[in-house]
Amino acid sequence: MNTWKKTAALTAALAMTTTLGACGRGGDAGGEKDVKATLVISTLNNPFFVSVVDGAKEAAQDSGVDLDVQNANNSDQTALNATTTALTKKPSVLIIDPVGSESGGTMTEAANKADVPVVAFDRAPDSGELASFIGYDAVQAGKEAAKSLAESIGEKGKVVEIQGILGTNVAQDRSKGFNEGIKAYPDIEVVAQQAADFDRGKALDVMTNVLQGNSDIDGVYAANDEMALGVVAALKARNLAGQVKVVGNDGIGDALKAIEAGTMYSTHAESPFVLGKEVLGISLKVADGEKVEKNTVLHPDAAPPPCCFASTTTHRSTRSTVRRTSMTPSSPVTAPVADAAADTAAIRAAVGLGGTDNTALRAFLEGLPAVDPVGVEARAAQLATRSIKKDTKRALIDLAISMVDLTTLEGADTPGKVRNLCRKAVQPDREVAGTPSTAAVCVYPDMVAVAAEAVAGTGVKVASVATAFPAGRSSLEVKLADTRLAVEAGADEIDMVIDRGAFLAGDYSTVFGQVEAVKAACGDARLKVILETGELATYDHVRRASWLALLAGGDFIKTSTGKIAPAATLPVTHVMLQAVRDLFDLTGVQRAVKPAGGIRTTKDAIAYLVAVHEVAGPQWLDPHWFRFGASGVVNDLLLQRRTQTQGHYSGPRYVSVD
Repeated sequence: MNTWKKTAALTAALAMTTTLGACGRGGDAGGEKDVKATLVISTLNNPFFVSVVDGAKEAAQDSGVDLDVQNANNSDQTALNATTTALTKKPSVLIIDPVGSESGGTMTEAANKADVPVVAFDRAPDSGELASFIGYDAVQAGKEAAKSLAESIGEKGKVVEIQGILGTNVAQDRSKGFNEGIKAYPDIEVVAQQAADFDRGKALDVMTNVLQGNSDIDGVYAANDEMALGVVAALKARNLAGQVKVVGNDGIGDALKAIEAGTMYSTHAESPFVLGKEVLGISLKVADGEKVEKNTVLHPDAAPPPCCFASTTTHRSTRSTVRRTSMTPSSPVTAPVADAAADTAAIRAAVGLGGTDNTALRAFLEGLPAVDPVGVEARAAQLATRSIKKDTKRALIDLAISMVDLTTLEGADTPGKVRNLCRKAVQPDREVAGTPSTAAVCVYPDMVAVAAEAVAGTGVKVASVATAFPAGRSSLEVKLADTRLAVEAGADEIDMVIDRGAFLAGDYSTVFGQVEAVKAACGDARLKVILETGELATYDHVRRASWLALLAGGDFIKTSTGKIAPAATLPVTHVMLQAVRDLFDLTGVQRAVKPAGGIRTTKDAIAYLVAVHEVAGPQWLDPHWFRFGASGVVNDLLLQRRTQTQGHYSGPRYVSVD
């Protein structure tokens, strides 16, 4: 008897010892049952399954179903433990997305013995009695991917197949469909087939190994978009992204952005949100004793991705890719690289982080190369002397204005002051046409609602400091409550402060855990992690704190609160830019940087933009990826802009104070 079968007996025994009475849905005895459903999901480290759960939760809320979601974290044993616990509570229905088909069978058999109906989706268990199975047509998805890949390489060449979790039906069916489809193209050779378990980090490693023996490949099919993005990261490391065509499955947001960027060719769009809603709807019918189809096959053309691409298979058009190499920025756009949805577990695996306990974090952070202080200071000073003239200077002034987080963080802040700040953020110079808005306004949590109302519909973001800003000296519970208060009031971005005392004491796991927890509390809001570099004392500490914040899930790393000196400096910002650049080179995931405090003149701002271009790269010259926390610089930028456009200098009285 295998491990899963042995555990099944215990699971069923535990379930049968506990019986919960059912009351009427709405409270009437003998009426509709009060439906309680447990969903055991294989992972929530994959955006596809996060969206599935979102769809299920929405449907549950609409239907009055009490839905309990359990994350198996891609562990068969965790999934089985969650099932054991759930069955003791006698749910109306058990919904499973098995990690593996065998363990899924064990889960199903345990529920059968406990007389709890089971609905499975995406991956089918290999044993037990299901009330229903729901999934997309995986064979057809594989065939569509084969057709798209063949189209991308002119129907000839060498390709690689990156497979999912071997032994799961969805991996087998997608592989079957792909191989059946690719046979229609006799001039295409499949030179390698490797499994990466539907995981971005594993796909990066697998593809890196494949490239060592197959440097002349033309295309790659990955059985899901997470693996496709791992493949893209491996190709980027060899400067092959865009040259080698990559096709995925699922239509997740990160993949659609990669297609727009030109690093992926196509994805077969399946809507996980719709899948989640369909699964919950069928499960409700099962719980109510209604007859349902044993197998429900969803078709992608009935569930287009929310970004509204016209065809089922989404691919990039044949327009040329323009690589910016000069310092003249184009109009700011939201750069097409993953943010909060990126798989932090895959990032950690890609950079070689062995765990998140203090021992593993210490080994990684203290193993980073030491910063050469003389070298970084000399490099910063040299770049700051670069002369920028005429049209380029005008363009960089506009870019700098569009990167500012206009801020008021005073005890005397009032709603009126915040509204005035918001008006200036939206229209910094009312007398000169074409002046760009700033990126955001930044306020305390209790002023977020005022700011959100004032900038609604303008494109200006609302940022809020949180986590006991500026000292950060409070409990994690208070920090999380502070964060949730801001998010619920409408904050688009959260600026948190790290526990510098814990960091300097070498307690990296505490800092890591707090950043991770605050990131989770942010929901859809982006997280800026303030390092307070003036208190970190050395460039090595700045480098370690930068990496710690990035690996814990920070979307930005930020120098300072602006409340102590020194605040932002060019050498410190160089070190932080190196961190996000190196993360991008290793993983293909882009993160943002925000220097704050001490940037007062147009000359200062342009020196920082030169550093961004030279240290990180031109793709960071965008308000999405670089910000200034320097309200004081705005007026000087506006005066310099007037000089550039009007041909004469204006005095300070021509711009507003706030």
